[in-house]
This record gives sequence, C-alpha cells and structure tokens, in this order.
Amino acid sequence: MPNISVQLRRGTDTEHSSFTGAEGEVTVDTTNNTLRVHDNSTAGGIRLAKLSEAGLSAIANLSVLGNVSGASAVPVAVDIKDDDTMATASATSLATSESIKAYVDSNAGIPTGTVSALVAAFSHLLFNISGIVIIYCIPALRNIPLKCAEIISEQAVTKKYLPLLYLFCIFVLLPLFIIYFGR
Repeated sequence: MPNISVQLRRGTDTEHSSFTGAEGEVTVDTTNNTLRVHDNSTAGGIRLAKLSEAGLSAIANLSVLGNVSGASAVPVAVDIKDDDTMATASATSLATSESIKAYVDSNAGIPTGTVSALVAAFSHLLFNISGIVIIYCIPALRNIPLKCAEIISEQAVTKKYLPLLYLFCIFVLLPLFIIYFGR
C-alpha cells in the first residue's frame, strides 16, 4: 500500500478572518485547534465546534438534521439514541454503534438458557468445513460444482424457469426425499 499523506492549509484565527477559501475547502485553525469549512463567499469560513464547546460530555441522545426517507424530502431532525437495552428503539431514531454492539452482546449465543443454539451453530460450521475439505482434497470432485454451474447457466439462458426448478429440487424435494427414505 502506498504511503500517502494529506496536508491541509493552516493558519491562525487572525489569518483565517481575512481568508476566503474555495467552496468545500477545509482548513486548520491553529489558534482554536479546530477546522473551518469554506464556501467561497464567507470570510474566515465556518468554524466547526469541538465537542467540549458544544456543551456535551459524551455523544448521547443527540439529534441530527437528515433526510430519512431517501427521497428528495425536506430534512428533519433525527434522534440518535445511546440505549444499550434498545428499549427506546423506534423507526424514527438511530442507534449508536456502541448501543447495537451492547444489545447484540447481551442477547447473542444462548437466548433460552440452553446450549442448543451453540450446538446448531457449531454443527453447521463443522458441516461446511468438512464439505470444503472433502471437495478440495479430492481432485476429481473439485470441478463438479463448477461444471454443474456452467451447465445450468448455459441452459438458463434459454429456459428461464430452470434456475427456480433447480432450487426447488435441491432445497425442497431432495431434503424431503432424504427425510422420507431415511426413516
């Protein structure tokens, strides 16, 4: 990976007061240890506040101005909740990554107090790993999945129903067949 460094224009508060930067240009204010965003018209640009200047001790329960609909609607205030239990979760609020992690950590693994979830997870993991090892270690088996995919894709160009039929047979009929005759 190449070693790249970026250096922004920098200056004191006094130097910034007489400087009008290009639209979208960011400069460093060395007096106030903050950044300024320029719009090609405001002398000195717009000074960005530091967290300590905003009167916040931590980023928790803030509101941001944003467009939550994804359309060209007018932006509205969106709450950011810092709630580890997700008790205040809603469709109009955002959760912090710390809240999401804490919620997943507290509810993952063994939700019912039994080890059945972990047994199922490890069974699937070991089944997939053993399948990979078997197919990879036997050279004659390596090309079977690739050849099947090529054949199905060539046929699917003219027969649009074929992929759905294949999925139905492999994931519905074959398991039912194995269950029925495996008794």
